[in-house]
Amino acid sequence: MKAEHTSSSSDPLRSLVATLGCSTVGYFPLLLGQFDAVVWMAWVAVISLPTGAYAGASGLRAWPFGLAIPGSWMVILAWLGGSSPSALPEPAWGAAAWTGLFVIGMAVGAAVRSNPWRCAGGSLALAALCSVLPVSGTPALGLYGGRSLGQVDPQFAAVAFDTSPITLVIESAGADWMRHRAVYEAAGTEWFSDRREPYRGKVAASLVLLLGYLGILLTRSRARAIWGSQ
Repeated sequence: MKAEHTSSSSDPLRSLVATLGCSTVGYFPLLLGQFDAVVWMAWVAVISLPTGAYAGASGLRAWPFGLAIPGSWMVILAWLGGSSPSALPEPAWGAAAWTGLFVIGMAVGAAVRSNPWRCAGGSLALAALCSVLPVSGTPALGLYGGRSLGQVDPQFAAVAFDTSPITLVIESAGADWMRHRAVYEAAGTEWFSDRREPYRGKVAASLVLLLGYLGILLTRSRARAIWGSQ
């Protein structure tokens, strides 16, 4: 049992391959020709938790391999920053937010110790659901009878908007996500804009990072208690 759990983390080559594989997930929008920093950051917000869950369930160590994954996405952000049509006033806090989501995913994956793909799939379903709820009034989805969340319950709409990882990451970067066309045209955020305040990166991203690292410490402590040293 011990050998099974530590095999991936004790093999540097396997860890390197897993790190490179997880990192490339963040490049998919660029391969499709999407170079808008806000749109790309929305993609990273959705995949951060499941990618971290896969890494954690695979036994990948948080340092140095695990953190190299969200770190590689920061390189893309820096590259997009100079050419993107969308402005990001505080991109560093957006990067801190997705790193926090990634680390939370690693902690969950390490704690569950399930099949990495199953763990990533469950986390992706959760992240996607939380991301789509704020715009679920679109006719294509057919939810809520084609009405926006705000037309159903403004308070529920505000909570749904707050729980979206996209909201967390993009607002932490200083962008006005409530009035971005991808959200405003679909859900009409004026229905619930008075029920919430935008995330402030210094607070929100810091809290998410802290939660993630506390989770990593707890899972490592639990591993030592059961198997001895990792």
